[in-house]
Amino acid sequence: MGEPNLLRTVVTVQNGLFEVHATGEIYRNTKHGRKKCKPFGISRNKKYLAVTAYKDGKQRHYYVHRLLAEAFIPNPENKPQVNHIDGNSRNNKLENLEWVTAKENVEHAYKIGLVPTLKTAKECITCTNKTMSKDGVCPECKINSKRIENKIKRDLEIYNTVSDVETSILTDKELRAVNLRLESMTYEQIAKEMGVTRQRVEQLIKRGIEKSDAYKKGCYKPKSPKSRYNPVEKNKLWNLRKSMKINQNELAKLLQITKASYSKKESGANEFKLSEIKNLCEFFGKTFEDIF
Repeated sequence: MGEPNLLRTVVTVQNGLFEVHATGEIYRNTKHGRKKCKPFGISRNKKYLAVTAYKDGKQRHYYVHRLLAEAFIPNPENKPQVNHIDGNSRNNKLENLEWVTAKENVEHAYKIGLVPTLKTAKECITCTNKTMSKDGVCPECKINSKRIENKIKRDLEIYNTVSDVETSILTDKELRAVNLRLESMTYEQIAKEMGVTRQRVEQLIKRGIEKSDAYKKGCYKPKSPKSRYNPVEKNKLWNLRKSMKINQNELAKLLQITKASYSKKESGANEFKLSEIKNLCEFFGKTFEDIF
């Protein structure tokens, strides 16, 4: 431990920002003059004393024990931390301060009993594991408690989202996705159960909720079912193609023309060539009168 250097009782530190006295008083040098600093408790448990000063336009905190150590405690080995020898972090007398490494700081805390060891640890209030936690709850129990809390929160969120959905207007897939969601299943689990992607599950549930909201507002209009194929006497080729479930692309490839060109010819906007008529008759096994 470096002995306090009291050759000077007043030292400026932090590039002249503070004037530190051996008695423990600290003054802040400002453009308006010298002002005495009033230390205050800082950190989570307010155990360290600090003072403030503006630097580069921002207010910063400076620990009192570090300022005193920088001013009066020699640090030839350039150690990074300042330790309170008696364990009292508010006792900033020079004889109570020393420069230490991080390892030395921890070892000192164990040595004087600031940090409990497994021998002095208590049993967790939830389980029988040993814990050094101040609240008496071991880390595993904290994690489990947080996990349960998150699950309850997620289940409540799911329930509030999909429990009020009007199921009578949903499709079979939408209904199944909503019901599985009500069972607190994740999107990934539902996707695996239904054999679809996660994105598809999100779409089904979202669409079900939107349809339900529209239904409750009285603005839901169910989509009319797609009309099935009804023969039209005026276009025999269209009827024949539809009845055989052949799309326009297949016939366009057969005739070696584009789909757009075939569509115009089938609708009667343009006329088929003789070679194309012959190919169609051979393809369908029909006569000219059966197709045109």
